[in-house]
Amino acid sequence: MIRYGTIGTNKITNEFIEAATISRKWELTAVYADDAKDAQAFADQQSASTAFSDLNTFLQSDGLEAVFIASSPIRHFEQIKRAIQADKHVIVQPPAVTNPTEF
Repeated sequence: MIRYGTIGTNKITNEFIEAATISRKWELTAVYADDAKDAQAFADQQSASTAFSDLNTFLQSDGLEAVFIASSPIRHFEQIKRAIQADKHVIVQPPAVTNPTEF
């Protein structure tokens, strides 16, 4: 079972969570959003155990192995970089980056 968290609380995130749940190989454990109330509401809706509004705390949360990123594309590069630096597996909703220098 892969324990994962989400960055982004949108329709794409909902679709990923649904597919991950159907596979029975993924467990949603954490949700990150800039706004704490949004993070908590989404975590409650998806039955995630924890909600975060601080990215560093989210990335260091207990048992988090992978991150699904579905935030605004302009933010992907920094979030991908920080997740990799935190030794997390990363799945990102395209586009992964918004300009060639970020590759």
